[in-house]
Formats: sequence, C-alpha cells, structure tokens
Amino acid sequence: MPKSIAYLKLKISLENEYRCYWHAASALEYSERWWSSISEKDMPDFVSDYPGDRRPPFRHVNLSPADYLKRDKEVLNHLLRNTILRMVVLFEAFLGDVVFQSVYLQPGLLSESQISFFAKELDPASVRGNFRLWFALRVASKIMRNTTQDKLLKRVGSLVKWTASDVDAPRVQKWRRWVQVRNCLAHSAGEISAELVSEWPDRFSTIGKPIMLDSSDANELLIAVLKLAKSLDQRFCERVILDSDARLLVREIYIQSGLEDSSRLSKAVSAAFGMKADRSCVQSAISAQKRKEFKDIDRVVPDVVYEYVMNKFVSKI
Repeated sequence: MPKSIAYLKLKISLENEYRCYWHAASALEYSERWWSSISEKDMPDFVSDYPGDRRPPFRHVNLSPADYLKRDKEVLNHLLRNTILRMVVLFEAFLGDVVFQSVYLQPGLLSESQISFFAKELDPASVRGNFRLWFALRVASKIMRNTTQDKLLKRVGSLVKWTASDVDAPRVQKWRRWVQVRNCLAHSAGEISAELVSEWPDRFSTIGKPIMLDSSDANELLIAVLKLAKSLDQRFCERVILDSDARLLVREIYIQSGLEDSSRLSKAVSAAFGMKADRSCVQSAISAQKRKEFKDIDRVVPDVVYEYVMNKFVSKI
C-alpha cells in the first residue's frame, strides 16, 4: 500500500509521542521496584541523599522516596494527558498537510470549491513571489480554521475523493470522541463537558467531573489514528501524490548526501513508500535538480522523515 511523506511524518511523530509516554511509565515502574528493594535502615531521607545522586535532576526537588513514589499516578496522568493532546494535534497537522499538498500539486481539485478571498488578504510580496505557494497555504488555512473536526475530515476527504468506508466508520467515531477529550483537556481544565457527554456517554456521564484516563488510552488512540490516516492516505497517494513524493525524497537525499546511485535510491525509496519508484524516476529527479528545473521547490521533506528513510532504508542497501 502506497504511503505519502505526510503519512510517514505522522506515523513517526505519533510513535515518538507514544514512546515518550511509554518510556516514562516504564521508568516509574522500575523506580518503584528499585526503591522497594532498599532496606529501611539504608533508605535516605531524600531521593538526592542516595550516594551519587547529589546532582541534577535529583537535587532540584527535595522529596523523600515515599513521597516520590506517591506521586507516580499523578505524574503518569499528567504525561498521559499531554500525550493525548499531542496525538490529536498531530493528526490535525496531517490533515493540514494533505490539504496543502493537494492544492499545491493539483489546484484544479478546488474547481467546485466556494472558498473566497477578500482583497485585503492579498499579500503583495507573497503574490509577487510565489503565488502557487501563497495560494496553497491560504487555502489550507481557510479549510483548517473555524470548523468542527467532523466537517474538517469530510472536507479533506472530499478534496481527495475519499469517503469513510464501513471499516473506517468506527475509527472516525473514535477520532471524534478523542477530539472532545482533547478539547476538555485544553479548554476546560480537564473537566468533562456537555459535548463530551453527548459524544461518549458510556464513558463520560457527569458534566464537570475530572477526566480520568487509562494507560491503554494512548495506545488505543495511536492505533485508531494511524488506521484512519492510512485509509485516507491511500486515496491521497492515488489521487494527488502519484510519484511526486518519491521524486522529492530522491532530490533531498541527493542534495544532503550527494548520493545518486539510481539502483540504491530506487530500492530505498520504493521500500519507504510501499510503491515502485523505478530508476528512471530517480534519474529524472536528480537530473531536474542538477539543471535547477525541479518543479516542487517549495515542498520539503521533514527532517524526521529524511532521517527515518536514511537510517532504515538507504544505509542498509
């Protein structure tokens, strides 16, 4: 199944967020086991009093080992809330990437759009410079701004001719629910809102009560978002991206590393994107860059995607 740069960026970023939470949760679990193994006579008054620990970060906060362990659940809940917030924001950013790339590469997709601009919105400097880039950024901003997440997903889907299938429907529902959770965490001091009760009544039933999260929630959200994004991304690749991301990545690798082995690049890019990027595509992208005739000069490969492809694919071929 083909993958876009936007999807790879989302996948890598989501997994990094989840792994940060997992790392902290695992560290707290191990710390509890470790402190529990110390006898009462050897137990220090403060965490920083333990031999070798009179240094940052231990000495920045004076807590007894008992008080340190008591805060485990509070710390984990705080980290989990931030993880949920970040995951929702990352999926929204993915939708924004899809809109921008679609309009930039194929502005004709907006042929039936009712988006309008006021004259005062025109930035003379931007218009004189690169209207294609300016237009794609402004359209993406207008589509992403001041709309519900449900409508946003439908608008993005409409742009690339994607509709949620029966398989996608439960994922869309989960996405709507987690958006409401995010809204409460960000705007209601973490308390349950009427909108959340309406969207997720079997779990959140009392307005004003604090939202209680479970350690499995981040993993559930990660899986649901990735599956929903993958479904949308497949259509995005078929309808909009075609071979443009492959060419863009080849160009970036050539610029940063100087690599122009078409056979090696073809294998690496094909593996990264789950699609065939033949040698002629690779050679064409490099030739265009050498002649300074590469068309999509305003599109960039995010650092996380570049490093992921170089470390996981290019370096091993």
